[in-house]
Amino acid sequence: MSEYRVARANAGGGVALTQLLGDRSLEEYEQKAAEVGGVVVKVEDLPSSEDRPHWVLDGKKVVVSAESVANEMKTNIRHIRDAKLQALDIPSMRALEDGDVEKSQEIKAKKQMLRDLPEKVEADLDKIVKNSRKRTTTKIKDLNKYHLEELED
Repeated sequence: MSEYRVARANAGGGVALTQLLGDRSLEEYEQKAAEVGGVVVKVEDLPSSEDRPHWVLDGKKVVVSAESVANEMKTNIRHIRDAKLQALDIPSMRALEDGDVEKSQEIKAKKQMLRDLPEKVEADLDKIVKNSRKRTTTKIKDLNKYHLEELED
């Protein structure tokens, strides 16, 4: 199996890889890359396949986009937050029906905290992504360590 691939940017984002059939030379890979507007990359230099949805071309390298990882995290956090908000609707109505002002205020505060979360998350993740002093791999590690106690049960 060849140690090279042709990498090119997809129109919708991401990276497409092409492997030539048979045992092909570096020159044949370079020719194919020129034909399709891509670059030749070594298989061993590719990021983890787990991060494939976040791959981008950066010059002649395939790298993981910290921005893409952060955007996916924001989306996932919003989905979790929305489910938690919805789960509070029935207890909120029960507290109102029962006249339990203390419980109603507690739920109201929790819902407000959940509504404010996207702004906090956006600021936190953007701070990680836009830290120009850190390498992308460090940014990805920092993003993976990001944790919100507010979303725990």
